[in-house]
Amino acid sequence: VIIIIHIFYGENIKNKIIFPLASVIAFVIACCLVQHLHDRAIIWITPLDAGKNLEGQAQTVLYLFQAIHRSGIWGNGPGSLPQSIYRTKNTDHVAATIIHEYGVVISIILLIIICLLVAWLLQQRTPANTYEELLSVSFGMEIAIMVFLHIAGNIGSFLTAGVSLPFISEGISINTLVTISIAIHCAFSNKEDKKYVIQNKTF
Repeated sequence: VIIIIHIFYGENIKNKIIFPLASVIAFVIACCLVQHLHDRAIIWITPLDAGKNLEGQAQTVLYLFQAIHRSGIWGNGPGSLPQSIYRTKNTDHVAATIIHEYGVVISIILLIIICLLVAWLLQQRTPANTYEELLSVSFGMEIAIMVFLHIAGNIGSFLTAGVSLPFISEGISINTLVTISIAIHCAFSNKEDKKYVIQNKTF
């Protein structure tokens, strides 16, 4: 999510190229040095040939590919995923539910909308290094981390962290927290817009 946001909202072309490239290189180095990341990379690259040692860890990723194959582009329809497969299909595993019931297209559109929300929160509408600016950036990073942990856990590339997907899951605490964060950011933005209007009227 952060790489996508940086590509669209980076300061210049040079930074837009260097940051994603450096991130990919760092990820490759980490996969080579850290055994857990190496195992996960092997599972994603060749899930069917992961080997006996990784057979148990590959089941989640294999199920994801099987679910995408069964759901197709537009999914199997609301309520088609049994509660017995994911007991928390409306909270901790809502991303897997969306893929199965609504398909790949809706899942991608939803991810794009979330990226735009995070990008909007990261926009500097207030003077740099102010308390308001730091809060807005914190809100954006907070939601980005929530989304990363949720989706990564649902697709088997990270441990299931029990983090709901903001505004999609039925998690009351997270949805309330995100709503308050957006409301505070809107208040900051509105204050800056009023300052801009007053200054223009003065001149």
